[in-house]
Amino acid sequence: MRSHPPLVEFGKSGDPAAFATIGNGFRIIDFPFEIFMEIASRMSPNDVLNLARSSKTLRKFFMSKSSKHVWVSARKAMGIPDLDHLSEPHYADLLFNKRCHIENCGDPNAVEVSFALGIRLCRNYTQKVDLLS
Repeated sequence: MRSHPPLVEFGKSGDPAAFATIGNGFRIIDFPFEIFMEIASRMSPNDVLNLARSSKTLRKFFMSKSSKHVWVSARKAMGIPDLDHLSEPHYADLLFNKRCHIENCGDPNAVEVSFALGIRLCRNYTQKVDLLS
């Protein structure tokens, strides 16, 4: 069985040649890991969410517990309060993704948000289930 290199590799801390690569050496950033993290932590939570959704590799990275400080910094920079019972990516999705969270619905105009339940519902499902009243 042939071994493949990881899709994304960040250089070790302090390594001036640190960079991220995809596949066969294609460089996606030319910054040390710490600088990449600093840039990401200064983005809005919506931008971090979109970046995390841009590739499987970045999704894996930004959805890991080790990236929580990026999400927290991004959220606090916008003055968004803590919400302890939801993960940071779930919280960002709840705030910025306007689609209904009911499977197979996906209405892009979901207006009702339940932070307690961690869901966003369209008018159709808000009327069907009286969870938010």
